[in-house]
Amino acid sequence: WLKLETSLIKDILESHIVDVSDKNGLPEQKIVWIRPEKWDPQIFTADEILEVSGLLCELVYVKTKEIKNIDVIIDLHNFSLRHLYGLSRKFAKRMVFFMSQCLPMQILHVYIVRQPKIFYLGYSLYKPFIDDRMKKLVSKYVL
Repeated sequence: WLKLETSLIKDILESHIVDVSDKNGLPEQKIVWIRPEKWDPQIFTADEILEVSGLLCELVYVKTKEIKNIDVIIDLHNFSLRHLYGLSRKFAKRMVFFMSQCLPMQILHVYIVRQPKIFYLGYSLYKPFIDDRMKKLVSKYVL
């Protein structure tokens, strides 16, 4: 991940696909927003976004050691087939492993909001890799 070009990191952060809320949730907690609708799979790969997300979480942790927990909100508004085609089983496995094993802080909840019907097709990619602990953290809401 240290081989990422700074221009790529800058472009992904400026696209607001992944954001860390300025406001804390509970004490020692941050909220991470993931907005796939802002992702153009022809410009960034899913792996590049995951790598930048990892660096962003590491930066938050290093900058403020008191942040121990995060809530992840995945807003799937306007999620479409072009986004689904940008995902693979290999990526799904990497993402689930990263979220469950590699983050410097603990995930308290994963909220999936505004999911379209196509979401369940994509979720079937991830489901085999999600362990029981992670399944308990995931909540799906239709808004």
